Amino acid sequence: MNYLGLTDPLPVNRPLTKQETEQHLSPSKPVPTDFATDWMATIKMNSTYLEFCDMYYDDKGFLTLVMLSFSAVALGIPLVAAFAVMQKWPDLSEQEHLKFIMAPVVLSVMAIPAFWLFFHALSKEIFRYTHYPMRFNRKTRMAHVFRVDGTVMSESWDKLYFTVSPGQTGWLDIHGHRLAEDGVTVLETFALPEYSTEIGPHLFRQWEFVRQYMEEGPEKLLDKVVHTVDIADKKESFWFGFWYMMRNNYQFIVAGWLMSPFTFACALGRWLAIKTSKIPVWPAEIEAECQVDPNDPCIRDAQHPHPDRDRKRYGCRVE
Repeated sequence: MNYLGLTDPLPVNRPLTKQETEQHLSPSKPVPTDFATDWMATIKMNSTYLEFCDMYYDDKGFLTLVMLSFSAVALGIPLVAAFAVMQKWPDLSEQEHLKFIMAPVVLSVMAIPAFWLFFHALSKEIFRYTHYPMRFNRKTRMAHVFRVDGTVMSESWDKLYFTVSPGQTGWLDIHGHRLAEDGVTVLETFALPEYSTEIGPHLFRQWEFVRQYMEEGPEKLLDKVVHTVDIADKKESFWFGFWYMMRNNYQFIVAGWLMSPFTFACALGRWLAIKTSKIPVWPAEIEAECQVDPNDPCIRDAQHPHPDRDRKRYGCRVE
């Protein structure tokens, strides 16, 4: 899981690192990858803009499940201890009362900071936003990114500095940096949804999809968007969330189904996180800049699906 920027702030107000300057990705140059794909992150695509999910949407619910489990343990241990003392209480002498009552009291005192820590982490997913979309407008050459606090960062596509940057726990991300006037100080950062453990084709496929859209247009990408994520103005269902998480194991069918009970539990956490969160709404001025021609032949969204959507189960590779 990679929650950098959600549980921990992205490193900003700093100079570009040596790795970031060496791994700079120029929008005008194709990257060495075997094919471009959206990795099923597309919410909407048309001739005006491409709207993507955020990096945290893929694993949404896992953090909720884990933190709820830890919170239940933190609360449960002192409760179990208190219940055990109540069961023994009639058989205890007055001298033993103080000794036995101290156990649940001490455990309760210890549980308070643990519960606060777990609930603080839990609050990063529940009562927030269902997702944090990013929108790339070809006509205005602007990138709009929904921040985790509900505000929006807008920056010129041509001014953003794209590069490979370290994420959490050994992951590598494709980051877009908004730089200061000096061209080296990172003021703000966002990440594309897909990440990898190494620099290679897998990491670059989604970047190449976005790059081709902005630099070359949507025409040759239409066949690559088999499934769109219908969450622009509504919350996903439980079963869609379960399927969306299961799709990560499409290359490992047997292992995927063996893991399905755990995935089902994560989907329950995902459902809770989604149901308690708000749907993000773009500011009116951004929507005004993103008007789509109703006769646009390059629309892909929930109302304009890929003709082979039911035949092609996964939108990972369409050539």
